Amino acid sequence: GSGNSLYADGTLTSGIGAASFRLKQDGTRINAHLDTKGLDIGRLTGNSKFGTLATTVDVSCKRNGKAFSNIRVDGKFPRIDYNGYSYTNIIANGVYDKTSFNGTLGMDDPNGQISVSGDMQLGKAIQTANINAEIRRLDLAALKITDKWKGAKFDLDISADTHVSDTEDNLFRGRIGIKDLSMYSDEKEYTLDSITVTA
Repeated sequence: GSGNSLYADGTLTSGIGAASFRLKQDGTRINAHLDTKGLDIGRLTGNSKFGTLATTVDVSCKRNGKAFSNIRVDGKFPRIDYNGYSYTNIIANGVYDKTSFNGTLGMDDPNGQISVSGDMQLGKAIQTANINAEIRRLDLAALKITDKWKGAKFDLDISADTHVSDTEDNLFRGRIGIKDLSMYSDEKEYTLDSITVTA
């Protein structure tokens, strides 16, 4: 290509794995695609907590000089290794545009299912967030997040509607709620109908 019309399509192969990619710029619009069955991110970053990453991800945005806007990410992550555990079937979709973000995050792993959706307004002085999450059969010990509660699983729903400002007298206001909390194992079960914090 030439000028503001460019296109690249190829495969990158190295000692940490292989990935195919496409990159296209048409005027101010940029589209990128990455597909890999496995890259050793731990070796790439020098961080031993990470391992193999497998992903198919598409990214698009608009470019105005050095600034980027309307950034959209659509990604599937069949495998992400972290802290000695291989997380599977993760999806991430979202749009970021200077002062706002909205998107979804999901995981369908044998040791937990998570679905998170929401939007945030990210002004310089005022920030708001509306988030909803559903968590099912989450096994924190099996996921190697903590050594506590081995054999226990969690179910809960979380909703949050918050407003944070560094220019107003009321720094924080909003509501954070948890409902239908269950913590259960073969021997015991604990349940909580709901708890809400309002400020």
